[in-house]
Amino acid sequence: MVIQDLTDPLVREFAKIAWQGACDLQEKALVIVGSRAAYRPDFLFDKDLRINIPAIRFSLNDTIDFHLRRIQGVDMYAADDNCGNVALQEYFKALAADKEKMEYIGKKLRKSDLSKEVDHAMEHVFGDQL
Repeated sequence: MVIQDLTDPLVREFAKIAWQGACDLQEKALVIVGSRAAYRPDFLFDKDLRINIPAIRFSLNDTIDFHLRRIQGVDMYAADDNCGNVALQEYFKALAADKEKMEYIGKKLRKSDLSKEVDHAMEHVFGDQL
């Protein structure tokens, strides 16, 4: 699973907090963001790699949509109780008040979609087996 590029510290912080805002994921949020945010399969970088086994590709890129909905609805999340998490509500309030930071994070999120790169690399590495 490859999720968007979260190397920018402000975007990474936002993503971690946004995951915590999903009430059913609060305890797993740090694990999800921490373990998956930096994962990149070798075939994204190794242009000579070929894998000669049948493979199925599923593409579902709702992570970026999830984060973009959070950034676009930041006023709503600032007003929400965020599952009783006061620190989370304070973060969203501060972000809603800082339009420049909010726009910066939104712009970085839109640019962070790696799905085309992953699709292209999978087609290259798996060839007819995909």
